[in-house]
Amino acid sequence: MNEANLSVPLFESDREGNKFVLTLLSHHFFNENDVQWLKLFNDDSFDFIYARLVLHYLPKTELVQALSELHRVLKDGGKLFVVVRSSTCYEATSKNAIFDLLTGLTTYTSNDGNSYSRFFHTENAIQEYLNASGFTIQYVKSYEEQLCIDFQRTQLSNYIDSLIEVLSFK
Repeated sequence: MNEANLSVPLFESDREGNKFVLTLLSHHFFNENDVQWLKLFNDDSFDFIYARLVLHYLPKTELVQALSELHRVLKDGGKLFVVVRSSTCYEATSKNAIFDLLTGLTTYTSNDGNSYSRFFHTENAIQEYLNASGFTIQYVKSYEEQLCIDFQRTQLSNYIDSLIEVLSFK
C-alpha cells in the first residue's frame, strides 16, 4: 500500500448532511453466497475496495463473477487494492498439490493433515482477470511475507508466502 501512496482512510463527515465522504468495502469472500451478496449494492457505491488475501477461496468462475461485481459497485475513478497468493507459494508447489485446470484451484494437504483448495495466481494471470473485468492496472508487485494460519492472526505459518499486490482503478 505504501507504493500506491495509500494509508488507512480518514473518514470525514458532512455533519449537516450526515454522510461519510468515503465509502469503503472490505469483505472476506468464501464462496458464491458472498458474490451474490455484492448484488445487494447499487452501482458505483464504493470509492475504495480492499481485497487482501480473500479472492483465493473462489474458483475461476466465481472469481470472474466477483471481480465483475466489484467493478460494478466501484465508483468511476475508484480504486481496488488486491493481494493474492502467488503460484510460487510453498503449498502451491508442494509434492502433494493437485491443480484442477477447470476450477483453477490447487488442492493440498497442510501440515495439520487438513486438505485445502486455493486459487494461486501469477502476476500475469491476476492482471488478466482484472483487465477482463474492466479494471485498469496502476501497478503490480510481488513480495514475500510470513502469514498467520488462523483468522485471529495469532499463529504464524511455518513458511514465508509469496504474494502479489495489485492496485487498479475503474
